[in-house]
Amino acid sequence: MIKLFKALAAGLYATGVFLRNLMYDVGLLRSMCHRVPVVCVGNITVGGTGKTPTVEFLVESLLVLGHRPAVLSRGYGRRTKGYLEVTCDQPFINTGDEPMQIKMKFPTIPVVVCEDRNMGVERIMKEHPQTDIVIMDDGFQHRSIRPTVNIVLLDFTRPVSSDHFLPLGTLRDERRQLRRADIFIVTKTPGELSAEQKAAVAESISLRDNQQMYFTTMSYGALRPLFAEDVMAWDEEDGAAVVFSGIANPLPFEKGVGEQCKVLESVSFADHHVYTVGDMKRVLKVRSSYKAEKPIVVTTEKDAVKLSGNSKVPEELRGVLYVLPMRLDFVGGDGRELIKDIYNVIEAD
Repeated sequence: MIKLFKALAAGLYATGVFLRNLMYDVGLLRSMCHRVPVVCVGNITVGGTGKTPTVEFLVESLLVLGHRPAVLSRGYGRRTKGYLEVTCDQPFINTGDEPMQIKMKFPTIPVVVCEDRNMGVERIMKEHPQTDIVIMDDGFQHRSIRPTVNIVLLDFTRPVSSDHFLPLGTLRDERRQLRRADIFIVTKTPGELSAEQKAAVAESISLRDNQQMYFTTMSYGALRPLFAEDVMAWDEEDGAAVVFSGIANPLPFEKGVGEQCKVLESVSFADHHVYTVGDMKRVLKVRSSYKAEKPIVVTTEKDAVKLSGNSKVPEELRGVLYVLPMRLDFVGGDGRELIKDIYNVIEAD
């Protein structure tokens, strides 16, 4: 019965998405262009496909090349509305966790949250006229704005070819809209991919001759303490950890921690979860059940943003809390070709 209800709801959702796309396709609704190049990093599913690490890679690469990028996001989960520029001293609840994470990594660039993407770009150019490229986080479905470059992320572990519309599956847009993409980045791939595996992915989305595709994986840096003062040291050869996270898919994170120490137990919260005192007590209770192993506690960079200035984090947890850094790695390359492809699309626009 529940599956039937979800199927009916998915049908209604699919109809609404189809009609909205149709109005843009036939010109009843129009998309707005901007004088500054806008690079959209998006997807057609809900859940973690790796947009934030991709945005961070693009920002870092563009800065190295001498560009002056800005980042525009909706700021999912924030308790504010309208246009807001992110600063490092704001509470994350005003900005959203992912924009705050990006700002803390790149404090010199403008990071802005705004539901109206067109207004967001215009305000960025008015208030930061030196900006020469805008990275739009999660905007593929926002067809009121026409990005210069559309980058669509695909999760290797969740093929869209066999997925269904919400709430039956994770699709939030039609598969045929993938034709609007300029570049695909397949995330969460195994370390090695055969030519046959790559060809199968390309065939599953009907990759066109004018579309480029890259395959990536996540790599993890050394664990670092979130609170440097009086943090408990851990044994890099025989250490143990309890992990917790509030992300869409915690399995890759847990695997990353497992590469550096023994994971005793994992505590999962909903994506974009706002932590409470009770949540922290729950994590500590799990840790206390492994007293003999003296485990550290490890969380994600995204969750660390919500905890770094949080008075709700008890001293006992502050003294054992570590963060696992992560970054996007390209299978068989270093990402320079991706930047070249972005340039090519911008120049051809």
